[in-house]
Amino acid sequence: MTMSSDGHGSVPRFNEKGEMVGLGIGGVACNLRDLKKLIARGHAVEKVLPLLTRNVARGLEMKGKGEVAVGNSADMCLFDENWELQDVYSKGVLMMKNNELLQKGTFEY
Repeated sequence: MTMSSDGHGSVPRFNEKGEMVGLGIGGVACNLRDLKKLIARGHAVEKVLPLLTRNVARGLEMKGKGEVAVGNSADMCLFDENWELQDVYSKGVLMMKNNELLQKGTFEY
């Protein structure tokens, strides 16, 4: 089982009756939001994290991704005790430190 945001793809919007009323845009932050919800509801971290990491990498046959191990790509997210994202490393490069973005992508300013 895996979990993915399909970042910036379409997401259905529902009214208070549960009826679909349109489409919105799914942000990439929904993975983190849902991870925190699952942990807050008592799900074990060691059961929830693989849904976003190891299981996805294995399902997509991405060798060297999805878990911290010798020889794997140095991608890592570090959280505080409240599961607030603090630091992000991608391919061994520090991208975010103390919740401050250090590196930006092509479409960010």
